[in-house]
Amino acid sequence: IENNTPRQSILCNTNTSTAITGLTAAQCDLLSVGMMVSGSGVTVGSLITAIARATGTVTISNATGTTLTGTAIVFSPVITMRGLFQAAA
Repeated sequence: IENNTPRQSILCNTNTSTAITGLTAAQCDLLSVGMMVSGSGVTVGSLITAIARATGTVTISNATGTTLTGTAIVFSPVITMRGLFQAAA
């Protein structure tokens, strides 16, 4: 397991860009790069690519399709298991 950051649902702002804004520094501390992002207007398969704690901004891999204020965005860990069922050479 490579990312065990717990799932979070946070009220944020979207603006048809890759920036999700309106987070507090404490909320940013609950997130990590590589987490999956979902919610209204968020493109399926989007991941966190950067977190700017000082500005309360999370950058994601795909632009959102809507401009919303105070919408629930869900940040979920992406769990990858390595070595499961791998045979030795």
